[in-house]
Amino acid sequence: MKGKKQLKSYLLLALFVFLLFAGVALLSSRQRKSAWNAERSIVNQSIEPGQFSDKELGIHFTYPKEWGDLKLENSDQEQTKSDEIFFTTGSPQIPMVCYHIASEKILFVENGQKVSGTLDGSTKPQQSLKLLMPNGQSKNIYTIPLADVKNHGSFRWLHFSPQGNYAEVQLIFWEWSNTLIFDLNSTQKLGLPPSPGDIQWSTDEKTLVLVTTVDAFSGEGEDALFVSHTGSPQDLRMVFSRGSKYLPQNSAKDSQGTNGLDFSDIRIDSTKMVHFHVKLCSTSYCSDESGVDLYNGNFVYDALKNTLRPN
Repeated sequence: MKGKKQLKSYLLLALFVFLLFAGVALLSSRQRKSAWNAERSIVNQSIEPGQFSDKELGIHFTYPKEWGDLKLENSDQEQTKSDEIFFTTGSPQIPMVCYHIASEKILFVENGQKVSGTLDGSTKPQQSLKLLMPNGQSKNIYTIPLADVKNHGSFRWLHFSPQGNYAEVQLIFWEWSNTLIFDLNSTQKLGLPPSPGDIQWSTDEKTLVLVTTVDAFSGEGEDALFVSHTGSPQDLRMVFSRGSKYLPQNSAKDSQGTNGLDFSDIRIDSTKMVHFHVKLCSTSYCSDESGVDLYNGNFVYDALKNTLRPN
């Protein structure tokens, strides 16, 4: 009887050890999978030209064979969004590719004709932003005007909105940059206020949050936070700026120039409440450690009712 009890104890201990190791392995696997964009090396497991396949991630898509091999982009693009992957290609005509996992759409930049007469006397390609659909059809979304190409206009980065219906791109010029948003269904450009910066979407793409700043080169724009009407991302309202009643009366200027106004911790919850943090600093930039905070506050904006309140 004693031997049976000991055997039962050993079996329970072995089962416990097995379950413990299995749990650790499963957790480790999930952690690796959730962090694939930042840490995992993505290798095309397909040997067929014009096809990309990764069985572990459950990704398979086709692309024009003329692009050559796709390689994970690690330089200027941020591999931080789990719903998109950035690539470079083997073709000098296609310098940038973004694949949206959920919609299986592909945004890519195509180099067109060479343009002379740029500011430094060099030639630059006229770039176009294009969309490749899962069925293989493609369409042009935006071509950089020749005047902007002569000012060294080119695409710096591109992103999809959560469901893949909008494209966010940044154009970089000789001494400034500009951010644009396009409706991929209509190819129309959304009308944005000057000097747009951070962009956030609700998961259903019905609410858009945009932060703007004062452009250091042109002086256009202002430090402000905009939120769209629910269901109309192109219709933006200014929700918070330097003129807010919640800021100190002397918040616009100090003896050394403009005080820094910073927006952070922005999120949109399921009820269309926009949460954000506001910081007013004594220096031009809140990142300057020599300054002091003149104001700190949390706010909630109801995008359905168009109401703002401190939180």
